[in-house]
Amino acid sequence: MPATKAKRKATRRRAVRTKKQTTSEKIRSSAGVIRGGRERLQQPYSYDEATRHYASWVYKALNINAKARASQPLRLYVRKTSPVAGRSLMWDTRPLAKRAKRWLRGDALAQPSLYVMRKGIEFADDYEEVTEEHPILDTLARPNPAMTGTMLAEMQHLHYQLTGNSFVHPVLNLLTGAPSQFWPMLSHWVEIVPGAAESGEWIKGYWYGGRRSRIFFEAEEAKHWRDINPRDLYYGMGKVEAGWSVIQQNVANHNYRTGLFRNFARPDYLFIIKEGQSEESIERFEADIEERFRDSRDAGKFVTVTGDVAIQPMQWAPKDMVKTEEIVEEVAAICDVPITKLKANDPNRANAEQGDFDWVKDVTIPALNGHEEFLNEYILPLWGPEIANNAFLAYDNPLPENRQFDHTTRIEDANAGLRTWNEVRNEQGLESYAPEIGDVPRVNGVSVEDIGQPADPLAGMFQFNHGDAFAKSQAELRHKAPAEQDVREGEASAVVASMRDVLARIFQQQLAAVLARLGGVKAAKADELTGMVSAVMENTLLVEQQLREDLLRALGFGADHALGELPDEYDPFDVTNPKVVEFVDQYVPRLAGAIQAETLRSLQLTHSTWQRGGGSIADLTQAVRALNETTFGPARSEAIARTESARAFVQGQVEGWEQSGVVTGKRWLLAPGACEFCKQAAKIYNGRRQYGLRETPDQLQQGTILTGTDGGKMKLDYEGVAGPPLHPNDRCDLVPVVE
Repeated sequence: MPATKAKRKATRRRAVRTKKQTTSEKIRSSAGVIRGGRERLQQPYSYDEATRHYASWVYKALNINAKARASQPLRLYVRKTSPVAGRSLMWDTRPLAKRAKRWLRGDALAQPSLYVMRKGIEFADDYEEVTEEHPILDTLARPNPAMTGTMLAEMQHLHYQLTGNSFVHPVLNLLTGAPSQFWPMLSHWVEIVPGAAESGEWIKGYWYGGRRSRIFFEAEEAKHWRDINPRDLYYGMGKVEAGWSVIQQNVANHNYRTGLFRNFARPDYLFIIKEGQSEESIERFEADIEERFRDSRDAGKFVTVTGDVAIQPMQWAPKDMVKTEEIVEEVAAICDVPITKLKANDPNRANAEQGDFDWVKDVTIPALNGHEEFLNEYILPLWGPEIANNAFLAYDNPLPENRQFDHTTRIEDANAGLRTWNEVRNEQGLESYAPEIGDVPRVNGVSVEDIGQPADPLAGMFQFNHGDAFAKSQAELRHKAPAEQDVREGEASAVVASMRDVLARIFQQQLAAVLARLGGVKAAKADELTGMVSAVMENTLLVEQQLREDLLRALGFGADHALGELPDEYDPFDVTNPKVVEFVDQYVPRLAGAIQAETLRSLQLTHSTWQRGGGSIADLTQAVRALNETTFGPARSEAIARTESARAFVQGQVEGWEQSGVVTGKRWLLAPGACEFCKQAAKIYNGRRQYGLRETPDQLQQGTILTGTDGGKMKLDYEGVAGPPLHPNDRCDLVPVVE
């Protein structure tokens, strides 16, 4: 019994000691397991073999990566005021652009290393870029007499990819203690010497060199940058080790093809020698044949043999090898390179551009981040604690404030008339439009030549609208009960009121934004219009989002109304059916664009008038403020709301009739006092030919000119006329043709 208690106490004491184990003890434990009791750690994989396989597709892929990473600009950023010294650091600096600070804070599409983002937060934006020839930048740019900074960086990235390890030896100045040179240590010549188990140190040093000339470096004399290796805590894992199988397939494939060219892959003929020949004579015969015909340059020669030898052609074909295409694809995948970069003849430009973008974002930037952390954690502190605490190194953003930013900028410039469509398309590598279309500056799609043509700023302001069917919808519900009729009228008014209020609020926001931009302009210059255009275009997406819900309500109301007009009962209309969604998805952006275009047209006209008069900024501000009664006023909001809700209402009628399955066509119902253009449209729709629900007559297609019954002209430049409303305040309607 006492013995059992003693064992339990001993077990508890061991448990307590385990829980209180120090960090150094854990290091000794881990190191002991990994080291296996050896004095030095041999490389877990032959790095010499890895560097020997820097050839063929591996060379191409890793070389692309290394050159791309080594070519990225590296900058030094310093805190403007040192909290330790309490003084301004004596370096020439310059403030950062907003784009650069967004990148360093991690607010871009991709991010720098966590170290850099932490430093940015720690410095609280109180840092600038060092611009003078600082010792840190000078040493990294000219690391040693034999190499440039780019060459050293390329060597580091190559070894990091090949073996998963990159070593560099800093040569310290004896007077200052700061690095004066950096030399690369070839990873296949480095063996790590772990620290002694009792010392608690992780690494004691490094053996470096070939078998006959080895030098020992202390741990602080070499800096080790390594990739993750799930099987080793000392050495990293490289691409060659990870892709050894496919790399060997590539080597075998090359050897096989080389053998074919040398006529050595397999025999083409079989020589049959009759019995009785000695082994020695057969060997001499084989040697003679091999000497004569082994090389491809000996093709076409002939041989003379005795009657004791018969020659029989071999009929089999060479054994199929792994296709080169499959090997290249796997090498590209392992080396993290887009296949389009290895295949110079890839015709798919779009795939190549997307592949390049993803490669920079998902491969190049993470690799640079790893090197960035290595430089800041292990290289920068060599210049002393004040530098390490108050400065950091960071790479530029390889995504030029990203493709998304460039794409948005192109669209904004094209919408503002600053660049033509063809200029934008050429930048993206797309074919140009015809000159009369693509070389004309446009403001949100409207030719600049057409902007400002009307003398009245309100002329054409509502040309994109199509009428007001809601105002007369109750008149067509005569057979409905009065209570139901009141409900429908209330629904119609609610939709119009909601859309009107939304538009009024957006117009006031736009006016305020435009005036704010003008308020920041001190004197007349060339870009006042650009600022006003930007202020309007900033909330295009908001316009779309706000209009969508009200248009869906109007469409559903029109569909229910149409189904209620039919003699039989039908299922309630489904506003989520694909055709309805497709219509709304296509129409809402067009409507929002048309509203924005009209706003810009009015601003452009106001600006042109002010510019011709040579007024001051205050005069322009006053002229824009006057647009509160027109362009940004309640009358425009009301007109657009009634007209566009009416259009959605009529479209809903068509959708409802189609759902019923009994309506085969539509006819135009003229309102009392209809205009000449509506009368002409009615004549077209109500002629001998019956038009289907989704049909538009040729005379009413987009781009045509409609001649009214009195000879007037109306250009249908917004869209084809599939039904009323044809113009603002049009009270005409469609009626169904039932089977």
